[in-house]
Amino acid sequence: MDAYSTLRDKARVQRDTAIRDAQSLYKQTIKRIELLERSLGNYKKQPVVPEPEQRAILALMREMIPKDRTFTMVEMAEMLRERYPDREFKTLTLKHYFHTLSVRGEIKRVAKLAGRQVTWADKDCDVQPTIDGAAELVYVAALVLEESGPMTMMELTLAIQSRGTRPDAKPRSLMVSLQRALWHNQGRFERAQDGRWGMATS
Repeated sequence: MDAYSTLRDKARVQRDTAIRDAQSLYKQTIKRIELLERSLGNYKKQPVVPEPEQRAILALMREMIPKDRTFTMVEMAEMLRERYPDREFKTLTLKHYFHTLSVRGEIKRVAKLAGRQVTWADKDCDVQPTIDGAAELVYVAALVLEESGPMTMMELTLAIQSRGTRPDAKPRSLMVSLQRALWHNQGRFERAQDGRWGMATS
Protein backbone atom coordinates (compact mmCIF):
# COMPACT_ATOMS: atom_id res chain seq x y z
CA MET A 1 0.00 0.00 0.00
CA ASP A 2 1.49 3.35 -1.06
CA ALA A 3 1.48 6.56 0.97
CA TYR A 4 -1.50 8.00 -0.92
CA SER A 5 -3.61 4.91 -0.21
CA THR A 6 -2.69 5.09 3.47
CA LEU A 7 -3.74 8.74 3.63
CA ARG A 8 -7.02 7.95 1.87
CA ASP A 9 -7.72 5.09 4.31
CA LYS A 10 -7.09 7.40 7.26
CA ALA A 11 -9.37 10.03 5.75
CA ARG A 12 -12.14 7.44 5.26
CA VAL A 13 -11.83 6.29 8.87
CA GLN A 14 -12.02 9.90 10.11
CA ARG A 15 -15.03 10.56 7.89
CA ASP A 16 -16.87 7.42 9.03
CA THR A 17 -16.17 8.27 12.66
CA ALA A 18 -17.44 11.82 12.17
CA ILE A 19 -20.61 10.52 10.47
CA ARG A 20 -21.31 8.04 13.28
CA ASP A 21 -20.71 10.74 15.92
CA ALA A 22 -23.02 13.17 14.09
CA GLN A 23 -25.75 10.54 13.75
CA SER A 24 -25.48 9.67 17.44
CA LEU A 25 -25.62 13.33 18.45
CA TYR A 26 -28.63 13.89 16.18
CA LYS A 27 -30.54 10.98 17.73
CA GLN A 28 -29.75 12.18 21.25
CA THR A 29 -30.86 15.72 20.39
CA ILE A 30 -34.13 14.49 18.86
CA LYS A 31 -34.87 12.44 21.98
CA ARG A 32 -34.28 15.49 24.20
CA ILE A 33 -36.63 17.57 22.03
CA GLU A 34 -39.32 14.88 22.23
CA LEU A 35 -38.96 14.69 26.01
CA LEU A 36 -39.33 18.48 26.21
CA GLU A 37 -42.43 18.40 24.00
CA ARG A 38 -43.96 15.62 26.08
CA SER A 39 -43.32 17.54 29.31
CA LEU A 40 -45.10 20.59 27.87
CA GLY A 41 -47.99 18.54 26.48
CA ASN A 42 -47.25 19.59 22.88
CA TYR A 43 -45.84 16.32 21.56
CA LYS A 44 -46.93 15.16 18.11
CA LYS A 45 -45.43 12.05 16.61
CA GLN A 46 -43.20 12.96 13.67
CA PRO A 47 -43.19 10.94 10.42
CA VAL A 48 -40.47 8.31 10.40
CA VAL A 49 -37.54 9.02 8.07
CA PRO A 50 -35.77 5.77 7.14
CA GLU A 51 -32.16 5.49 8.21
CA PRO A 52 -29.64 5.10 5.34
CA GLU A 53 -29.12 1.45 6.26
CA GLN A 54 -32.83 0.77 5.63
CA ARG A 55 -33.33 2.87 2.51
CA ALA A 56 -33.53 1.43 -0.99
CA ILE A 57 -30.30 1.21 -2.94
CA LEU A 58 -31.87 3.17 -5.81
CA ALA A 59 -32.52 6.11 -3.48
CA LEU A 60 -28.94 6.03 -2.22
CA MET A 61 -27.63 5.94 -5.80
CA ARG A 62 -29.69 9.00 -6.72
CA GLU A 63 -28.06 10.96 -3.89
CA MET A 64 -24.54 9.90 -4.94
CA ILE A 65 -24.81 10.82 -8.64
CA PRO A 66 -22.23 13.56 -9.37
CA LYS A 67 -23.89 16.62 -10.88
CA ASP A 68 -20.90 18.16 -12.63
CA ARG A 69 -18.86 15.28 -14.09
CA THR A 70 -19.06 11.82 -15.60
CA PHE A 71 -18.78 8.64 -13.55
CA THR A 72 -18.67 4.87 -14.01
CA MET A 73 -20.47 2.04 -12.26
CA VAL A 74 -17.16 1.12 -10.58
CA GLU A 75 -16.90 4.64 -9.15
CA MET A 76 -20.52 4.57 -8.01
CA ALA A 77 -19.91 1.27 -6.23
CA GLU A 78 -16.84 2.71 -4.49
CA MET A 79 -18.74 5.81 -3.37
CA LEU A 80 -21.60 3.73 -1.98
CA ARG A 81 -19.31 1.29 -0.16
CA GLU A 82 -17.29 4.12 1.37
CA ARG A 83 -20.41 6.03 2.48
CA TYR A 84 -22.26 2.92 3.72
CA PRO A 85 -19.56 0.38 4.67
CA ASP A 86 -22.04 -1.89 6.48
CA ARG A 87 -24.24 -2.42 3.42
CA GLU A 88 -23.70 -4.81 0.52
CA PHE A 89 -23.80 -3.49 -3.04
CA LYS A 90 -23.72 -6.32 -5.57
CA THR A 91 -22.58 -5.63 -9.12
CA LEU A 92 -25.68 -7.19 -10.68
CA THR A 93 -27.93 -5.06 -8.47
CA LEU A 94 -26.11 -1.88 -9.46
CA LYS A 95 -26.32 -2.83 -13.16
CA HIS A 96 -30.07 -3.27 -12.80
CA TYR A 97 -30.49 0.13 -11.16
CA PHE A 98 -28.22 1.85 -13.69
CA HIS A 99 -30.56 0.51 -16.38
CA THR A 100 -33.56 1.77 -14.38
CA LEU A 101 -32.08 5.26 -13.99
CA SER A 102 -31.22 5.35 -17.68
CA VAL A 103 -34.68 4.26 -18.84
CA ARG A 104 -36.27 6.87 -16.56
CA GLY A 105 -34.05 9.56 -18.04
CA GLU A 106 -32.28 10.39 -14.78
CA ILE A 107 -28.81 9.62 -16.13
CA LYS A 108 -27.39 9.51 -19.64
CA ARG A 109 -24.76 7.31 -21.23
CA VAL A 110 -21.72 9.34 -22.28
CA ALA A 111 -19.10 6.93 -23.59
CA LYS A 112 -17.89 3.36 -23.62
CA LEU A 113 -14.36 2.95 -22.30
CA ALA A 114 -11.91 0.20 -23.07
CA GLY A 115 -12.85 -3.04 -21.32
CA ARG A 116 -16.60 -2.44 -21.88
CA GLN A 117 -16.83 0.03 -18.99
CA VAL A 118 -19.36 2.81 -19.60
CA THR A 119 -19.23 6.40 -18.39
CA TRP A 120 -22.48 8.05 -17.31
CA ALA A 121 -23.61 11.54 -16.34
CA ASP A 122 -26.55 13.18 -14.61
CA LYS A 123 -29.30 14.13 -17.07
CA ASP A 124 -28.57 17.84 -16.52
CA CYS A 125 -24.78 17.54 -16.63
CA ASP A 126 -23.30 19.67 -19.41
CA VAL A 127 -21.36 16.92 -21.17
CA GLN A 128 -21.85 15.55 -24.67
CA PRO A 129 -21.68 11.84 -25.56
CA THR A 130 -18.52 10.71 -27.37
CA ILE A 131 -17.83 7.77 -29.66
CA ASP A 132 -15.05 6.33 -27.52
CA GLY A 133 -14.26 7.56 -24.03
CA ALA A 134 -10.90 5.75 -24.10
CA ALA A 135 -9.70 7.88 -27.01
CA GLU A 136 -9.14 10.89 -24.74
CA LEU A 137 -7.07 8.85 -22.31
CA VAL A 138 -4.93 7.49 -25.15
CA TYR A 139 -4.43 10.95 -26.62
CA VAL A 140 -3.39 12.59 -23.34
CA ALA A 141 -1.24 9.59 -22.35
CA ALA A 142 0.69 9.93 -25.61
CA LEU A 143 1.27 13.65 -24.96
CA VAL A 144 2.57 12.99 -21.44
CA LEU A 145 4.85 10.09 -22.42
CA GLU A 146 6.27 11.93 -25.41
CA GLU A 147 7.15 14.89 -23.19
CA SER A 148 8.25 13.10 -20.00
CA GLY A 149 9.34 9.62 -21.05
CA PRO A 150 8.37 6.24 -19.50
CA MET A 151 6.27 6.20 -16.33
CA THR A 152 4.59 3.75 -14.02
CA MET A 153 0.85 3.41 -14.49
CA MET A 154 0.10 5.42 -11.35
CA GLU A 155 2.56 8.18 -12.31
CA LEU A 156 0.95 8.39 -15.73
CA THR A 157 -2.55 8.45 -14.22
CA LEU A 158 -1.69 11.36 -11.90
CA ALA A 159 0.03 13.22 -14.74
CA ILE A 160 -3.06 12.84 -16.92
CA GLN A 161 -5.31 14.15 -14.15
CA SER A 162 -2.98 17.10 -13.59
CA ARG A 163 -3.73 18.11 -17.19
CA GLY A 164 -7.44 18.33 -16.45
CA THR A 165 -8.56 14.93 -17.74
CA ARG A 166 -11.13 13.57 -15.25
CA PRO A 167 -9.49 15.38 -12.31
CA ASP A 168 -12.22 14.32 -9.84
CA ALA A 169 -12.05 10.59 -10.66
CA LYS A 170 -10.50 8.26 -8.13
CA PRO A 171 -6.92 7.63 -9.33
CA ARG A 172 -7.14 3.85 -8.95
CA SER A 173 -10.39 3.63 -10.92
CA LEU A 174 -8.98 5.86 -13.65
CA MET A 175 -5.78 3.82 -13.66
CA VAL A 176 -7.76 0.66 -14.46
CA SER A 177 -9.41 2.38 -17.44
CA LEU A 178 -6.08 3.81 -18.60
CA GLN A 179 -4.30 0.47 -18.36
CA ARG A 180 -6.96 -1.20 -20.47
CA ALA A 181 -6.76 1.59 -23.03
CA LEU A 182 -2.97 1.20 -23.33
CA TRP A 183 -3.18 -2.59 -23.62
CA HIS A 184 -5.62 -2.15 -26.50
CA ASN A 185 -3.13 0.18 -28.21
CA GLN A 186 0.10 -1.78 -27.82
CA GLY A 187 1.13 -0.85 -31.32
CA ARG A 188 1.47 2.70 -30.02
CA PHE A 189 2.55 2.04 -26.43
CA GLU A 190 4.78 -0.58 -24.83
CA ARG A 191 5.44 -1.80 -21.31
CA ALA A 192 9.09 -2.26 -20.25
CA GLN A 193 10.35 -5.06 -18.01
CA ASP A 194 10.49 -2.67 -15.06
CA GLY A 195 6.72 -2.11 -15.41
CA ARG A 196 6.91 1.40 -16.82
CA TRP A 197 4.93 2.40 -19.89
CA GLY A 198 6.30 4.42 -22.80
CA MET A 199 5.77 5.06 -26.50
CA ALA A 200 6.47 2.07 -28.74
CA THR A 201 9.95 2.23 -30.28
CA SER A 202 9.37 -0.12 -33.21
